Amino acid sequence: MNKALKSSLLIMIMLLTGWMSFAQNPNPECTKIVASDRSLYDEVGWSCAMDGNRAMMGSRNCKQMYKHNILGDMGAVYFYEKTNSGKWTEVQKVQSDDTVYGIIFGTSVSMCKDFAIIGARGEREATDMGYLGCRGSAYIYQCQADGKWTKVQKLMLPKGKRAEGDYFGEKVCITEKYAVVCAWQKSLGASFLSGQNGVVYVFKKGADGKFGDMKDILPEDKTTRDFGGAISVCGNRIVISAAGYVCIYELNGTGEWKLVQKLNNPFPAIGGFGSAVACSNDCVVVCAYGVVETGHIPNTKMVVTWDSTHKYESAGVAYVYRKTNGSWQIKQTLQAKDRMHHAYFGMAASMNDSILAITAFGDRVTESNDENLQYVGAAYIFKLDKGGSWYEYKKIMPIVRRPWLKFGFSVCVSGLSAIIGCRFDDRDAQGANPIERAGSAYIYEPKRH
Repeated sequence: MNKALKSSLLIMIMLLTGWMSFAQNPNPECTKIVASDRSLYDEVGWSCAMDGNRAMMGSRNCKQMYKHNILGDMGAVYFYEKTNSGKWTEVQKVQSDDTVYGIIFGTSVSMCKDFAIIGARGEREATDMGYLGCRGSAYIYQCQADGKWTKVQKLMLPKGKRAEGDYFGEKVCITEKYAVVCAWQKSLGASFLSGQNGVVYVFKKGADGKFGDMKDILPEDKTTRDFGGAISVCGNRIVISAAGYVCIYELNGTGEWKLVQKLNNPFPAIGGFGSAVACSNDCVVVCAYGVVETGHIPNTKMVVTWDSTHKYESAGVAYVYRKTNGSWQIKQTLQAKDRMHHAYFGMAASMNDSILAITAFGDRVTESNDENLQYVGAAYIFKLDKGGSWYEYKKIMPIVRRPWLKFGFSVCVSGLSAIIGCRFDDRDAQGANPIERAGSAYIYEPKRH
């Protein structure tokens, strides 16, 4: 049998396996949720968040009606709650009341107890030129006594600081004390086209429940790029990634956020350092999804199924930092047990003191480099052993494994559970009724024995 025929048969077998796999759910501990009004190209699962029995997922492209006109790329956010019977149910869909097209409401989301924050990186003035707008904003929602989520505040940069191309709202995070918003591409003096420095803004919750007293966290110098590309907040600590390094900030006694340590890429030849960050009380995780395995990293492995000289390019790695003698040091390096070429392990990450979730949205059906089998995606759950080291506990895959789902584009953990976004999914919760790139999310809840 010639090589081309073998390759064709392999593709057919794997695709058929993917189409049929919903009958044999590889993750019985997962619940798939989709929007009640699934629509073409919505990309629900672009962002997601979870806190206890509540969850939310953002849509990048959801359309919106305004005065009989359909506005594109408006975005939307869907709120879910877990009922007493254990079923996850959609309770509300929210969209921005701004009526300028392309605001991408739901760019990023976060929730904590009765509060949620929604980023809209494309929000703009009506007079902005379409390709230069993207000033951005963030919306605070609060769950009322009747269970309805209501917008209570809109966060924006004040006049004089608000500019085209800021992308304010690209990343957001909310805690009991703070709302953190990244203006990922904000320029610090350079023109818009050559700027892209980035600034992170911290809003403190007041006694009235409103977020104000804005503090800005600036990168070290104007040569920095993509500051705020990824963030994680825990207590009085904020971890912020930039192009090539990661910064840890802590709140000092005078109420200022001070840089306590800059984490440089331990292996400069490895790309994507800071692609995702996560932190808990005593641990910081920094991912590098563009990693190329070399002799610097233990347990390297050649991909002999393609080319004996080809290593695991962009397999992905995560570095676990812990504070020792007052400084943060690498204590562990994490990789997927079944790592493969261009899996991009480290696309998204989230953690607490109990579990760590890291996604690989490029994970494939097989190790073959055939583009028809790529970007299925997966998520890996890690737990702590008795010695305080993280170990891979479970790999989560979409129910129907098909190419280009990008399962794992977003992730958030809460307790022992996690929600995982699948922005290109085209099937409903039962694996039927295809709508191209409608999107979905999976909620992982371990069985309790």
